[in-house]
Amino acid sequence: MPVLADETGFHPALEAVFDLKYPTTLVDTTSPYLPMYQPLDFYDRHLDPFVRLKYVKPLGFSLSEYLSDFCEKEIMDFVQKEKPLRSGIYFRRNPPVHKTLNTAYDVGRYYVSHISNLTTRFSTALYLHPSDEEWASMFFVVPPRDSGEGAALFRKPTALCVCTEGEMIRFRPRPNETIISDMKKLGKDFPQVATYEFYNFSAASRRLLEEMGEQEVFEWTTPGTRGYSIDRSPRELVPDVESGNWSKISSISQSTKTLRHLKGKKGRPSTTLSKNITRVNPTKVTKTRPTREKTVQPAARKGARGRPYRPAAKDFLQRAWVRAVEYDTTFIVFHCGKAERIGFRHRETQTLYLSELIDPSVEKYGKIQIGLHLAIVKDVLEREASLSSPKKRPAEPTASGQPSKRQKSHDQAEDIDTNPSSCDSLNSRDLALVSLDRGLFRSPVPSSFFRVEVTWDPVSQVQVEKEPRRKARYPPSEYFSVSLGNEIGSGAVGIIHRASARFRSGSTTYEHPRLAVKLAFLEAQQASLRHEYAIYKLLVRRGVTQNILPVYGMFQDVETGLLVLVMEHGGDSIASRQPAEDDKISFTKQERTTITNAFRNLHGAGILHGDIRRNNLLLDSSGAFYIIDFDQAVVEAEEEAFRKEMEELFDVLGVHDESDGDEAAGSLEN
Repeated sequence: MPVLADETGFHPALEAVFDLKYPTTLVDTTSPYLPMYQPLDFYDRHLDPFVRLKYVKPLGFSLSEYLSDFCEKEIMDFVQKEKPLRSGIYFRRNPPVHKTLNTAYDVGRYYVSHISNLTTRFSTALYLHPSDEEWASMFFVVPPRDSGEGAALFRKPTALCVCTEGEMIRFRPRPNETIISDMKKLGKDFPQVATYEFYNFSAASRRLLEEMGEQEVFEWTTPGTRGYSIDRSPRELVPDVESGNWSKISSISQSTKTLRHLKGKKGRPSTTLSKNITRVNPTKVTKTRPTREKTVQPAARKGARGRPYRPAAKDFLQRAWVRAVEYDTTFIVFHCGKAERIGFRHRETQTLYLSELIDPSVEKYGKIQIGLHLAIVKDVLEREASLSSPKKRPAEPTASGQPSKRQKSHDQAEDIDTNPSSCDSLNSRDLALVSLDRGLFRSPVPSSFFRVEVTWDPVSQVQVEKEPRRKARYPPSEYFSVSLGNEIGSGAVGIIHRASARFRSGSTTYEHPRLAVKLAFLEAQQASLRHEYAIYKLLVRRGVTQNILPVYGMFQDVETGLLVLVMEHGGDSIASRQPAEDDKISFTKQERTTITNAFRNLHGAGILHGDIRRNNLLLDSSGAFYIIDFDQAVVEAEEEAFRKEMEELFDVLGVHDESDGDEAAGSLEN
C-alpha cells in the first residue's frame, strides 16, 4: 500500500486528492422556465419557538483556509502519534469530469461520486479504524434519490450518515466489538451526522446562496393567523459542545469580530460589540396566554393564484434549520455545484454562522472537503461523549396533548365539557385553527384551515367546483381549535395524527379528546383524500353509518395548501394484535360475525372498499369495529369484485371453511 503521508510530509497521491476540484467547463442545462416551489411545509412553520433560528451571521474569517489548515494538522498529528498514513483498495480518486448538470439530483450525485465518496473516508482512517487495510468508511453522504419532478428538481436534501453494522463487519480487519457498539449507538443517537442541501446547477441557485449571507436578525415564517396565541412553556435545550473543534471555530469567529470592531473604532470599544459576543438566553421569551374568547383573523390566502414563487434565501435557510434541529446536527452544507456555503448551528444562541461563498472550482477544493468531513465527525464524536451521561440529556417538554402547568391552571378556571356527543358543533364551523404539540413542534400560533365542501362526485366521476364563502374575521362561535399530537400512522394518502379539539359555546368550553386527523401534502395524495371524503359523504346519504367513523369535515390550509380530514379516532388496528404462531391473528366468533356483516352492509350500499388490509380494520377497547381508509373505494363495482373482496376479508379473518364460523361461511356462499 503506497504511503500517503509520513513525517516528511504529503506524498503526490495525497496531493492529487487535495487538488480535486470541479472543472470550469461544466455545462448548465437547467431550464430558465423551471418553476420554483416554496420549500416551507406545514411543519416548518410550527417549530418550537425556543429552538427557532434567530440570527444568521458570517463567521468572520475564511473557513476554506481554516479547513485546509485543519486537514493538514489532523493528518500530521496522526502521522506523528500513530504511523505513516497508507492507502487501500477503496482509496480511489475519481476526478470530476466534464459533463452537463441540471437538477438538484444531478448536483448531489455528482458531488457524492467525485468528492465525498473519497473525502469522507479520512475520518475513519484517522479517528476510528486506522488499521483498516482497504479504506472502508464508517461515514458517507447519502446519494440523493431521483424523484424526477416538482420541487425536487430545484432542491434535494440529503445527509452525512453512519454506516450500518452489516457494512462495518465487512471491514478488513474487522473493527473490534467496542468500535462496532459505539458506532451503532452513534448512528442511533444521530441518524443524520450533518445536513446537506443540494440545489440545481443554475444561476438562480448561486444567487440564492449569495443572498443567504445577507441575513442577520432572522424573520422566522409562522402561520399568519391573528387574534389567537398559545402559551408554550420553555424547554431545556440540547447543549453545545463546550470544548473541541466547534468551540475553536466559534472562538475564532468571535475573536475576529471583536478585533474588527475595535479597529473600526480606532481603539475604542464598539457600541455594537455586545450584539456579537453576548449570549442570548432563549428561555427569556415573552409568553402570552391563549385568547380563545376573541375574534380571530385567519391567515391570508397564498399559493398558486398569486405570482410565481421567487426563491427567497430565508425560506431555504428556515427549511435547512428545521432539518438540523430535528436531527440535532451542527453542520449544514448548502451546495449547487457553482457555489457552496457551510453553516454551523449554535444551539444556545439559536444562531447560524455561515462561511464565505466557496467556489468548488478553486485549487485544493478536495482538501477543504477533507477538512470539512474531519471537522464534522470530530464534532459529532465530541457531542456523543458529552451527551453520554443521562444527566446531560435534556428532558423532553410536556408530553403531546398534555397542557403545561400554566395551561392547566388556566383551563381549571374554565367550565370544560368533555362529552363527545356535544361535539356535533364541529360540523357547523368552517374555520379550524390547527396547531402542533409533539416533540420539537409546538405551535405558538395555529394555522388557518377552511372547510372544503365535497368537490368530487364518486358516482358520476365528475369534479364539482364548490367552495364555502370565507370571511375576514370569525368570532369564537364560528371556529374550533385542533391540537395535533403524536403520529399514529402513514400511508399512500399521507400522515395521521392523534388529535383533540376545542370550541366555545356561550360560557362553556367543549373538548373532544379522541380525534384522528389525516394530512395530505402532495397533489396525488390530496386527490385521494378528496375521493375518500366524498365516499364518507356518500355512505351517510345511503344510510351506512354503523361501523363507519364519524367524519367532521375536510379542511385546507390557506398558506401551504395542506389538506386534512378530521374524524373520530377509532382505536387500534387489528394489525396491532399479537399474532399466533402461524402468523394469523385470532378472532372470536362474534368479532368475525360483526366484521363480516359490516362489509355486507357496505357492499349492499354498492360500495367496494378496495383495500382490505389489517391496518384498515379497527377494534376499540369496547369491542366496536370500524372500517377506515376509503381512498381506493369504488362505487357500483362489478359483482365479481365484491365477491373477491369478501374472499380477501375472510383470508384476513382466518376463515377457510364452515367450521370457522357459520355466519362468515354463509356470507361467502351468498
